[in-house]
Amino acid sequence: MAMVQSERTRRMMENFMKLHLEGKSVKEIAEEFGLSPKTVYNNLQEIAEANECERDELLERVPKGENLLKGRMQEREARTTFNEVAVKLRETEQTIYKTIGLIDKMLEEIEEDRSYENA
Repeated sequence: MAMVQSERTRRMMENFMKLHLEGKSVKEIAEEFGLSPKTVYNNLQEIAEANECERDELLERVPKGENLLKGRMQEREARTTFNEVAVKLRETEQTIYKTIGLIDKMLEEIEEDRSYENA
């Protein structure tokens, strides 16, 4: 039977990275949400996967004052921008192929017209 996640655990998981990158320990994060450190540890793998990092990275304490959150956010924005560019590139490629097809068809019609004129 699947375990039902508590509201406190859900909120902790949503806010873990922000608090972790502010330099808070697992114990401090657990206390902030009224959870046991074991509950936080039990959810670290899921948090790591959601944030595209390794579980071990979440066990390391980030020195206070080091703003890694900004770097992570910029990295995500860059990935999003890259994905948007990739989509636009595919759309442009499709438009180019359609245009090439139309040009080929027009050239064929011109050739047919010339062959009738020369006949």
